[in-house]
Amino acid sequence: MLKSAINPRVFRGASALILALLGVTIAMPGSADLTFKAAQAWTIDTFGWFYIAAVAVFLVVVLALGFGPADKPKLGPDNAEPDLPYLSWLAMLFAAGMGIGLMYFAVAEPIQHYTALEASGVPAEAIESGAR
Repeated sequence: MLKSAINPRVFRGASALILALLGVTIAMPGSADLTFKAAQAWTIDTFGWFYIAAVAVFLVVVLALGFGPADKPKLGPDNAEPDLPYLSWLAMLFAAGMGIGLMYFAVAEPIQHYTALEASGVPAEAIESGAR
């Protein structure tokens, strides 16, 4: 029988916290919105510098790994050859990125337009019918 890799104490604690926040948000959406916005503003004001510094450090590390002595690691045996040419590999990465973008925006973009029109005061019936 397979043993679960989930730590029960961590799972229960995290689940309880998530359910508590979800319950408060559902019970008091206005207060929760103000609280979450205040927490986000505090986090950005307090740790914004850390975010910028982390991005700079990550960029330096990636460039050092990419152009330094560790730029030619081989995944697999020493005599292994790549299964695909470099151009085909790049094409697959591009296609995967485009595919996930299309899947995301196929849902997100219409919802963004709907909420923008709804926020501007256009009646829901007019939005759904396509009339303005």
